[in-house]
Amino acid sequence: MKKILITLFLFVIFFNGVYKVKAFIPDEVKKAVAFIYTFEEKKKLTKGATGFFIGEQNSQNPEQYFVCLVTAKHVIQTDDLKSFLPNISVRLNTLDGKSDTIDVPVNLSGANQNVFLHDDPTVDLAVITLLPDKTKFDFSFIEANLLTTKDDFEKLNISEGSDVFFTSLFIPYMGVTRIYPIVRFGKVALIPNERVMVNGEKKEVYLIEAGASGGSSGAPTFVNTEESLPDSPRKLIGIISNHFVDRLPVSPTQTAPSSAIANIGIAIIEPAFKLQEILSGKEIEKIKTVQENNLQMP
Repeated sequence: MKKILITLFLFVIFFNGVYKVKAFIPDEVKKAVAFIYTFEEKKKLTKGATGFFIGEQNSQNPEQYFVCLVTAKHVIQTDDLKSFLPNISVRLNTLDGKSDTIDVPVNLSGANQNVFLHDDPTVDLAVITLLPDKTKFDFSFIEANLLTTKDDFEKLNISEGSDVFFTSLFIPYMGVTRIYPIVRFGKVALIPNERVMVNGEKKEVYLIEAGASGGSSGAPTFVNTEESLPDSPRKLIGIISNHFVDRLPVSPTQTAPSSAIANIGIAIIEPAFKLQEILSGKEIEKIKTVQENNLQMP
């Protein structure tokens, strides 16, 4: 009898665990992700990264959303980060079961401005006003009310050890006919009260323990708040900017000094409230009433 009860108990735990995992990542999260490809003429360098669509509800018309593409700022810059690329390619799945790309110019000023940055130059975020053709592309968006604020961390009990996940481009397999965003899991590793030195500049960031790598830049990162907020089991904690690496010395018997780069498993996250600050900026507010950038929900 004890064996039966133990077996039943383990089965219930396993079933609940499987159910939670399945329910934890809705299709809409992956459908909000796009793959971004860039080409740098000077270096003949092609790069791949991640972007995602976010929708901000129109206060006057609740069924209408202002939709734009979010990615890391460095994704649309040259490799030396000294200037911006002239354009990017955004790859999305299509309704006919395939995928296609959209060529998007990078305009940071003027009448055709479509790229908006944070006033703080250390913030590695870019918002691009882009609304794909909903009669052609199979996409969704993340609602802006899922962005975490500073107050949410105490209110929702978000701290080191909280579960996180992100979905992004995975360079070893990006998909042939369609795009296939990979989902990776981890934990909040550090929420510092001071700026962290990243690539020579002090930044206001969070750190997570997760398998971020090349191609993850721009990925939406969610924190699980299921225990404290049943009606909204996940919130957007931030956007992947980079990851820490360690340079390891190689055998000194070689004729020239060399080193190997190792990913130490800590990803750098731009806080979600920084994205909200861009979305609330004066410049982007001017175009939120433009019909072409708004999506009417069915």
